[in-house]
Amino acid sequence: MGTPGHAAEVGFPVDAVAVERIDHFVASTRQALFVRRADNLLLIRPDKTLAVNDSALAILEALYARETGGAAVVLPVLAETLGVEIGRLTSDTVALIEAVGNLLNEDYQPNDVVRMGHFDRSIVQFPTLAEIALTYGCQNRCSFCYASSPHREDDNRLMTTAEVKKVMDKIFHQAHVPSLSFTGGEATLRKDLPELITYGRELGFRVNLITNGLRLADRAFAEMLVEAVLDSAQVSLEAGQAEIHDLIVGRRGAFSQTTAGIRNLKALGIHVHTNTTLCPDNASVGEELIHFISRDLGLKTMSMNMVIRTGEAKREGRMEISYTEVADLLPGLLAAAREEGVRLVWYSPIPYCLFNPVLHDLGAKSCACVDGILSVDPSGQVLPCS
Repeated sequence: MGTPGHAAEVGFPVDAVAVERIDHFVASTRQALFVRRADNLLLIRPDKTLAVNDSALAILEALYARETGGAAVVLPVLAETLGVEIGRLTSDTVALIEAVGNLLNEDYQPNDVVRMGHFDRSIVQFPTLAEIALTYGCQNRCSFCYASSPHREDDNRLMTTAEVKKVMDKIFHQAHVPSLSFTGGEATLRKDLPELITYGRELGFRVNLITNGLRLADRAFAEMLVEAVLDSAQVSLEAGQAEIHDLIVGRRGAFSQTTAGIRNLKALGIHVHTNTTLCPDNASVGEELIHFISRDLGLKTMSMNMVIRTGEAKREGRMEISYTEVADLLPGLLAAAREEGVRLVWYSPIPYCLFNPVLHDLGAKSCACVDGILSVDPSGQVLPCS
């Protein structure tokens, strides 16, 4: 993505209407966008990556800096720096933010100023996402858990609050990653979670929580996370029926608590979506789950993945599901999602000879090992994969 430069004499004043429009856009999208000079990227948080040319980078970087004084201050300085006439720079900036706004709404429309094309992803030098597992402890005993609770437990020393903050500093300032998830195990078991969320927001992260939702059934606890300025939450929900969900997670009553937690988050204004791991116990009720998420919980975004053959899934064996089985399930799941107006995000790579995610508008899928995501375990060790 980029805007052309037009060498000319700098002029004044800046169009007041355009300035107001630009400032409003920046204020409303500051948490959604991250400009990364290290590799000339505009990141639509949490995980969309756009390469931008030097002109667009300079404009966006100046507008989204922490202390700018707004477009009325930024644009004249940029015009002088770039050698561009102020009126043209202002109109180009308006066209640029219009294009970015359309991309945010997944409805890009080309215009005379902003052009788009494919870019070589080898220019991406740093991850786009990071996650810190705050503990491997968990109240549930999921039959496919890759953290292997309860066997894995916390056999390594847990990082202190100060140590977690130090890791967060490095992720933001050295790895240049703008989006951070707290995960586990179950991150809500850490008493310092609200403090860590607040610290993450102060650094500049978009902060997400990956959770089983059990503690969020307590409205007061959910409100604590809202006060800490949590951006979003991904809640694990394995079925739309209590008996199946509870069987999979190994905890009676979990479904009731988890769905209550989801309702609390939604009522408190936190963006929340569910994640489901497809396995033999829920493969036949996936479409029913989509209807439940939409009609009963009022959610319009969900994600799914297949069982990872490690931890509990490897030990139990019976929880494994084949690529062929998943490929057969996905068309029906996508049809149910379209029927409900639900955006279904699919995470797992599948052989393209069985199911091509690109043809189904799911995007290309590949392993994010030491590439798209930076994972840190509870002791502070960097992992090749979560």
